[in-house]
Amino acid sequence: MGSATTICSDKTRTLTLNQINVVTQRGFVLVDERMQVIDANGNLVPHLYCIGDANGKMMPTYAASAQGISVVEQVSGKDHVLNHLSIQ
Repeated sequence: MGSATTICSDKTRTLTLNQINVVTQRGFVLVDERMQVIDANGNLVPHLYCIGDANGKMMPTYAASAQGISVVEQVSGKDHVLNHLSIQ
């Protein structure tokens, strides 16, 4: 199993993401379909994930829960892509 850090705050402006070359768009952290953070150059940031309101994919709490489960599966070695259309 690998290690990971997860961003799950709606206060992205107060995070020092620029120190790791991560920028936000309209206040949201860019992520791929596995919730892994994308840096300013379009590369994945190793071991850094972002769920919930901070990534802007979906705002409801239950969406953040589903994203968190997806990240846990990803970190535990199971490749998991969350289908946001399946969250209701």
